[in-house]
Amino acid sequence: MTNAIPIDEIKQEITEKWEEASEIRFIEREFTFDHTESNKRFQFLPLSFQLELSPEARREIIGRFIGKKGENLRSLEDKYNIRVHIIKGSFNEKYFRKLIEVQEKSEKQDQNNLDDLYVFITKKNKSIMDLIPINEVKEEIIKKWKEASIDPSDLDEPFHFLPLAFESGVSLRKRRRKTGRFIGKNGQNLRALNDKYNIQVQIVDRSSSKKVRKKLAEVQDKDNLDKLCLLIMSKNKSKTDMIPIHEIKQKIIEKWKNGDVASALTGVRGTSRAKPSKSNSVPIASMELTSDDRWHPKRNRRGK
Repeated sequence: MTNAIPIDEIKQEITEKWEEASEIRFIEREFTFDHTESNKRFQFLPLSFQLELSPEARREIIGRFIGKKGENLRSLEDKYNIRVHIIKGSFNEKYFRKLIEVQEKSEKQDQNNLDDLYVFITKKNKSIMDLIPINEVKEEIIKKWKEASIDPSDLDEPFHFLPLAFESGVSLRKRRRKTGRFIGKNGQNLRALNDKYNIQVQIVDRSSSKKVRKKLAEVQDKDNLDKLCLLIMSKNKSKTDMIPIHEIKQKIIEKWKNGDVASALTGVRGTSRAKPSKSNSVPIASMELTSDDRWHPKRNRRGK
């Protein structure tokens, strides 16, 4: 007696495996960093979270790492002619995971880091044969990740809040323009301040951590509710040198009042615009930092 075989089930399973194998080969081919490298078929970098972080805290770190509309990663891409892909939440995440497993096994790496955030690094233009300093790229990415992983409320150095007032009767449109000039294109004015004084200058809005917003609500008075508020802190808490906070505040205030903010400190004039915060708990006139839609293909499709 011949047993009936489940032919439809078998066909379906074969088809699924074929499609999966084809997809893996396609991704592996497309995301190979350098075909001439025999020891690495593609380049990826795991970025670890601190232990026992809540999902909300992790999202805040990723948001700070990516920057507003992906500006942090885009600056790296432009500098090195690369693409930096965050695979978490991407359409092909499961295939990326399989590629990661293959490479980690071949390099005998720790495979217990499934909770890490992985980024893939590829060439922006594969027709360009210039060598990419991949180790330098990875070092810069790790540096940005470490900076993003610092919760301002965990710093040993004290907080310094600086409210910046708008002129009375100024329209919302003019406020946005002034805030945009202050920030600079892609935040370049604030980054110049950070580099010059080894500090971190952040605009406090509803995308800031709850701890920061809570502390601001505790210290700000009623007259500061409608001002642009900055958070200033030391970039490296391991250093004991005091930052010249009074000098920094004075220069920022002078340039803010002159309407030519940060140009004397940076030598650059910015053009980016900012959106006002809509937070009810802390009504701060500030730009709103949002994550980059490039890393959410589904969200992009909905917007089309």
